Amino acid sequence: DEPTTALDVTIQAQILDLLCKIKEESQTAILFITHDLGVVAEMADHVVVMYAGKVVEVSPVVELFEEPKHPYTQGLLRSKPVLNQRKAKLYSIPGQVPNPTTLGESCYFLDRCDQCLDICRVKQPPLRDGGDGRKVACWLYEEEITCGK
Repeated sequence: DEPTTALDVTIQAQILDLLCKIKEESQTAILFITHDLGVVAEMADHVVVMYAGKVVEVSPVVELFEEPKHPYTQGLLRSKPVLNQRKAKLYSIPGQVPNPTTLGESCYFLDRCDQCLDICRVKQPPLRDGGDGRKVACWLYEEEITCGK
């Protein structure tokens, strides 16, 4: 869990190199839990994105960065600073993370989502297979729902 948090970038790179070496030598996988999108891009083959303790997107790493599906994943990637791109203010996902003790039947990302549908207020979207090796838990990708926004 966050194995390189608060490390100098040089030390971080050394730790990540060491972990890659151990992974290759032992022919095993590594499960990283991190908020660092740079580490995700460098280390991961597959990514599971979670919000409020729920899986909202599963994807190969390249596809996730090229075309994020879930609005939360889109917001995460949009909030990442881009080298050589000056902005007066970095993007921040609006709203607050919900209180885990008061989560109801609605989509947990509802109050922070700029693409929410009426059904989002009523029930959680299931994690659905997109047929392309990806999964997403969002009503935006339900054919029978999207036509009735």
